[in-house]
Amino acid sequence: MSPRRRDRRHLVKRGSTWYFERVIDGRRYRKSLDTGNLEEARARRDVLERELATTPFATRNAPTFTVAARDVLAAMHARREAGAETGYSATTARDRMRALKADGPILPRIGHLRLDAIDVAVLHRWHDAEVIQRGLSLKTGNNLLDAIEQVFRFARSRGFVDRVHKPVTVFREDLRAEMRTKRSREVISARRNFARDGVLSPGEVGRLTAAARRDDPESLVIVLLAIECGLRRGEIFGLRWGDVAFGDDDDDPTRLVEIRQARPRGLAAEAPKSGQTRRPHLSRRLRNALAELYRTRWEPGPQDQIVKASYSGLSDRVLRRVLRSAGLPDRTFQNLRATCSSLLKQWGIAPEYVRAVIGHETDAVARAHYDRFDFTTYQAPEDLHHGETPMDLFARVCIEPDPNALRGANEQVRARAGKQAPTPPRVPSPRTRTQRIRGVEWCPQRDSNPCWTGLSA
Repeated sequence: MSPRRRDRRHLVKRGSTWYFERVIDGRRYRKSLDTGNLEEARARRDVLERELATTPFATRNAPTFTVAARDVLAAMHARREAGAETGYSATTARDRMRALKADGPILPRIGHLRLDAIDVAVLHRWHDAEVIQRGLSLKTGNNLLDAIEQVFRFARSRGFVDRVHKPVTVFREDLRAEMRTKRSREVISARRNFARDGVLSPGEVGRLTAAARRDDPESLVIVLLAIECGLRRGEIFGLRWGDVAFGDDDDDPTRLVEIRQARPRGLAAEAPKSGQTRRPHLSRRLRNALAELYRTRWEPGPQDQIVKASYSGLSDRVLRRVLRSAGLPDRTFQNLRATCSSLLKQWGIAPEYVRAVIGHETDAVARAHYDRFDFTTYQAPEDLHHGETPMDLFARVCIEPDPNALRGANEQVRARAGKQAPTPPRVPSPRTRTQRIRGVEWCPQRDSNPCWTGLSA
């Protein structure tokens, strides 16, 4: 090779700019050197060649997305079985498995492509076909993008692709720029469901607890755990009798429930969402409800679950049935948590205590999603009496309606309806009267039953 051609090795000039071009293992590298000077282009070329020589990808072909996704799921399961700190939770692992399965929404579209061939244009076509045309929500699309990003993050850490190959990051920037429209803001605002939008008033809390008391002892325990202690649905489902400290009596302020584990979506038990154990106090009402349920079940063991209902049945059956009985609109366990946080702060309880009860590290989440206060009229902070915990304020302030008054009101409504529209007596029609059989007289059924009289048929 002549000295002139050696000095311009892998250099191509387009217009007034020098470019670096090289083919390695069937892949073409092309990068602008951002200079028109040949000497500067040679120096920058030498730097790029040294970087390519030390990059593992320079001697390795990039796998397809399907192969990389299979390795990602295998590594994820290995970390979970080993109990590693970097292991995903059960819910996240299940979401990743559903997103990266063979017939899922990702692999049929881009599974056959090599990782280095998947760029922003490919992700735009996939997003239009699998998210927009199918009418999926923005949250679902972001979850699928998280699964794709996990595969690329795994590939970058293993040297399958270049460290700067981040198509998901660039695609998210394009997506945010495209969603700066009035229509997108309207859709996001309509689909956004803050927990504070369903906060109950003290009167509604009293009606809810009264309806739960009429329904079932377990329903009362479930509602009180959610609305007084601020437990999540998975935490209620994973609660065991060994986690309850009843204390010596009703006046013992050390009565509490210890949240050490949770079963989100009904899966295996794991640490709570915050990763830390918290110990909210028990009110006297909740302590008595738990003690009654404990006695009716013949004192189960400490490892037995408190709630016998299924995970989906907590919302689909128990909570919905109690809300309907109380005459309240549909609410979720997240709304009951927001009610717990809002009312305790409104009654003058320290925000640090409420944050420890709910399980938030800072007040930012509570301010943005949970807290909703009623400042129509000023209310002085509530005082705690002897032997009370902050959770006892729910029973004192959120007064349950009198069942006798409700029964009398219902009777008055029925009587008023009867006076307005009296129901005429029903007279059987002679045409539908059963004809008697001559010669056969009526007799009781037990006299005509051979088994009753001891005779064989």
